Amino acid sequence: MAVRSGPIPKHYGDILKLLKQEQNSWMIAIHEEMKSLSDCNVWRLVDLLKGKPVEGRWVFAVKSDSRKKVQFVAKGFTQVFRIDYKETFSSVARFETFQLLIALAVLHDWELEALDVKTAFLFGELDEEIYLEQPEGFVV
Repeated sequence: MAVRSGPIPKHYGDILKLLKQEQNSWMIAIHEEMKSLSDCNVWRLVDLLKGKPVEGRWVFAVKSDSRKKVQFVAKGFTQVFRIDYKETFSSVARFETFQLLIALAVLHDWELEALDVKTAFLFGELDEEIYLEQPEGFVV
């Protein structure tokens, strides 16, 4: 039986309106995300040299096993083409690739498992410096 939890916050400030126990469980998830970002040396705190930083926001979700998941994401749509970036690229797996793997698994009687990589996007390499505003609730 799934544990019923409160509403999923849309903004960081929504957490403060929840009951204390719900607040604590979301804050634990936020601190896990901050620890992942810190452990991977994703950023360092610097003075803004020029321009305006890319805005960021917290995204909240509840996984199928009732775990709370929080990610801090950049609002890339606030960037201006040819000023903040020159091109975009994100490697993604094609649907046909998954179809092929499932067909091979059926053909060879393989067992399939799911895998959730918490910080998969952190393994990309950037050639540019990107200035991102500090996460709400963690402004120094």
